[in-house]
Amino acid sequence: MIGVSVPAVQKWRKGERVSGENRRKLASLVAAQDLIASQFKVQDIESWFEMPILDGAPITPIDLWAANQSFVVLEYASGRLEPEAALNSFDPTWRDAYDTAFETVRGEDGHLSIRMKD
Repeated sequence: MIGVSVPAVQKWRKGERVSGENRRKLASLVAAQDLIASQFKVQDIESWFEMPILDGAPITPIDLWAANQSFVVLEYASGRLEPEAALNSFDPTWRDAYDTAFETVRGEDGHLSIRMKD
């Protein structure tokens, strides 16, 4: 999410030095997570970051954060930005990029099914 490699994180865990820029990126993410969890009542912040913003588009708050869209993440978390508006801010072409010929429907038996769109 902050643009560092796995080996860099492994070095940090072993106690090796973190560069100033990476320390700033990490501190910014931790502060945002704390703010979202405390002010916007998100119970499981790690899972929240991994959840798609909108059904049908596999874009998550992680994707927004990694694309330097921290303001959009915070506005979305606060409820001041609707899911579609958050996705539009991230990628105006998301509807076309994630369009599919299939849809999910609830069958007569009450179970979810996938079928071709009309």
